[in-house]
Amino acid sequence: MAQSLMMRGLTNYITELRASKNREDEEARVDKELGNIRAKFTAARLSEYDRRKYVWKMMYTSMLGYEVDFGLSEVLNLIQFPGFKDKCVGYTAATVLMSAASDTMPAMLRAMRGDIAAADPMLQCLALTASANFGGSKIADDIGDTVRSVLFGAMVPTAVRKKAALVLLRLFRVKPSLLPVPDYTSRLIDMLELPTLGEKQAVLCLILGVLAKNGVEHFAPLLPRLITMLNAVAVDSHADPHYVYHKVACPWYRVRILRALRHFPFPTDKTVQVPLTDVLTDVLRGTPVTKSLNHNNASHAILFEAINIVIRYGTNGPASLRERAVEHLSKYVNIREPNVRYLGLEGLTRMASLPGTREQVLRQQKAILISLKERDISLRRRALDLLFATCGRDNAEEIVGELVTHLITADSAIRSEMVLKIAILAERFAPNLRWYVDVVLKLLAHAGDHVSDDIWHRAVQIVTNNPPLQRYAAVKMFQAVETSMAHETAVKVAAYILGEFGFLLQEPAAGESATGDADDATTVSGSKQFVALHQHFDRVAPESRVLLLSAYAKLQHLYEAELDHVLTPIFEAHTTVLNEELQQRAVEYLSLKAQSDDLKGRVLEAMPAFEERESVLEARLKDTSKTAKDVDEWGKEADGAAVAADSPAASAPTPGRAKRAKGGAVGPDDESSSSGNEAEPAAQEDEDILGLGGDDAGFMGGADDAFGAAAAGDSPNIVASRGVPSGSLGAVRTALFSFLDRGRTRAGLFADDTVQLGAVVEFRGALGRLRLHIVNKSDGDLRNIEIDCPGTDAVATSIVDVPDRVPAGERPALEIRFKCMRPFADLIPITVSFHSGPMSATVEHSYALRAPVFTTSFLEAVALPMDALKARWGALAGEPKAARATVPVLRDPAAVLRAIGAEVVQASPEHGALGAATFRTEATNPDGKKISVGCLFKVSPQGSETAIEVRSQHGLVTRGLVNSIKAAFAHGVGSA
Repeated sequence: MAQSLMMRGLTNYITELRASKNREDEEARVDKELGNIRAKFTAARLSEYDRRKYVWKMMYTSMLGYEVDFGLSEVLNLIQFPGFKDKCVGYTAATVLMSAASDTMPAMLRAMRGDIAAADPMLQCLALTASANFGGSKIADDIGDTVRSVLFGAMVPTAVRKKAALVLLRLFRVKPSLLPVPDYTSRLIDMLELPTLGEKQAVLCLILGVLAKNGVEHFAPLLPRLITMLNAVAVDSHADPHYVYHKVACPWYRVRILRALRHFPFPTDKTVQVPLTDVLTDVLRGTPVTKSLNHNNASHAILFEAINIVIRYGTNGPASLRERAVEHLSKYVNIREPNVRYLGLEGLTRMASLPGTREQVLRQQKAILISLKERDISLRRRALDLLFATCGRDNAEEIVGELVTHLITADSAIRSEMVLKIAILAERFAPNLRWYVDVVLKLLAHAGDHVSDDIWHRAVQIVTNNPPLQRYAAVKMFQAVETSMAHETAVKVAAYILGEFGFLLQEPAAGESATGDADDATTVSGSKQFVALHQHFDRVAPESRVLLLSAYAKLQHLYEAELDHVLTPIFEAHTTVLNEELQQRAVEYLSLKAQSDDLKGRVLEAMPAFEERESVLEARLKDTSKTAKDVDEWGKEADGAAVAADSPAASAPTPGRAKRAKGGAVGPDDESSSSGNEAEPAAQEDEDILGLGGDDAGFMGGADDAFGAAAAGDSPNIVASRGVPSGSLGAVRTALFSFLDRGRTRAGLFADDTVQLGAVVEFRGALGRLRLHIVNKSDGDLRNIEIDCPGTDAVATSIVDVPDRVPAGERPALEIRFKCMRPFADLIPITVSFHSGPMSATVEHSYALRAPVFTTSFLEAVALPMDALKARWGALAGEPKAARATVPVLRDPAAVLRAIGAEVVQASPEHGALGAATFRTEATNPDGKKISVGCLFKVSPQGSETAIEVRSQHGLVTRGLVNSIKAAFAHGVGSA
């Protein structure tokens, strides 16, 4: 009866919280309940049932995001009680409420160590599960030896040994000295003779972790053992009926064996080669597609692990295995079921990288092109990847032609990726450079919005560095901008090309530039070039006008008599415009007119050839593409089957190794924010437009401050230092500001050939959390991991304990928690640092980024009547409570306001949108109530621009919201 009442009380509490009409009601109910629990805990007598009941309520409250900073001693009491029910609740609560820094942690560790060493399997399992959820160096130091003793014990129940193996894997990743190699190598291998398949599978998980950390040098006896184990299940069908899953014998067990085999190179010993080849051949042969989805999933997991091994062996393995793998995958490409076809396309893409397989893969080109037209975008992406992988000089024109044709009807979700890959293929395999120029022109015509600056910059470099191509490019760009509907990106390219090489159009082509083409006879006067360019001047963005003014200056110098009377008034008219960059260019070019011909000639002479270096497009492809190393979902499960990466214990805030002594938040008057690159005024203008420079630089800090690489260390072993390259800044900014959309909770922050950083965010009131995933894309460990995210008096931060190493192919996640205490307008810096490479030639990495935490992250929508909004709007007039800004972008104002978390009170196409929200903090007033700041928004179109006005009681909130909304408009937040 008492237990029923306990559950009823907990159920009623949960029901009441869910029935709360608003946040204030919920907070009031939580405060009341927490006060009641405090009183009960201080009472003279408390039954075990009541103690468990109140601890359950504390756990639920904490899981809702409320801070529960009391009652840990009661949790400890439950753990120390002998009963199973008490210990079960105690350990569960400890993983939710405790952190490694808790005062009660030493006592809990003593109790945990005693339970692990106890003779009761139930208590052992409880303590082992809790220790895995906690993890961390403190757990590894205190109970790691005890867990190891249990694993290698003689009379250990099956369930306990399985848990011990998986817990030891968790702790080994933090403290590798728990299983020194080669001391424990033979003992681990011998444990594969355990009687039950479950124990073998758990030990295999542990061995996989050890192999990833230490390699296979001391594990030579393991290879024949693995082959024998796989052969017994796959060929001889020796499987426990309990482990047959939809007629597939032991799928997870076989997957783990195959993953372990992948660590070994192809053996040279014939006695090992033959059985290994036979068993892999059998796996590649015996995976037909059936009507059972579960059967297909299991068999495909085994098949693709075998294919991973074939790819790992490369040309060292038998050609028959590669041929059989391609043959099997080719069948998948022609199956209608989309999931199966996806697997086939992905597998063929990876197989195409192996020598001797491209021709066999190309036989499926027709089926690949059909997949490129599928409705499912994931299939289209895999088909695009496969076409990209199989393209060569012999078929480049055909494949690029098909891709360009498909680009016309492709939807926007895949266009950017298609444009990038078409541009790369056109450059790699161009039969001649004129064909390359023609392809770029088609990209500009069919998908101009998706031709990034990197793509057209690369085209300009190629034209500049190849004189025979310059006249042809000038003719084509003139023809492209003759039409009034030319895309803005085409206008920018034409401005540069005609400004530099337009003079070549005065006479027909001769010498190397002449190929007998009809375009060779085309001649164009300077005035025609100007007219073709200037018809677009009024409709393009300021950064494009800057390029046009530069082109005009060069045309004026070449055709002074013809164009001076037209261009001088244009320069004069722009000496008083509001845009600083346009004004500066106009003043400079106007003053240049009065200088000597010699000086003008030196200033306006043709740009020199660009330095030959790796194409920035190739670098972008490396950043955005998956590496050849397979990191799959089966692998993730294998290395962490019993360890919940998202467990509450893993997210408990603790200082750990996340060092936070570096730097602070960038202030609004940071000197670095005003620094710019004078050699690239157009790029600087773009940053000002986006609200990331000039007066609003405090929002991000300068480019060098926000994203610059750290200086190289003084250690003699460090041979290089790497940070965020300048070419990746645009992508990093885009990823960061995509989180301004409150509906977007996950995205990649940065990636290079070594690491990929992904983020998952969640905000509730004044609290937020960021799960930062660190994906090791290299072949070795990432060492000395440091996460620096300094808190401020405005936003407090706490970080999960960070492991010293991230093994190759693994993707651990850490959590950073944020608590907003007062208004702020600046982004929070976050630096990820580590070492890679061998100890004798270490590369130091330091990536200085910004956390995706904005003023808008702590907004809550408020439904406000129109009359009340108007009254409050008038009361908040004047600085600093009110602030205005304009952006040269037109988007749906209501959609943008909803995206950032505001309530739209009124909206119309003509007048824009009015909105309201509340900025939440954890700070309290003298009455103990949490302080909030009301915010009002007005976003309205004004010609070709959008006006933004924000009003609130606090100037920092106002400024932070204006900066956020400017960035939201600039980065397409709220767009359909």
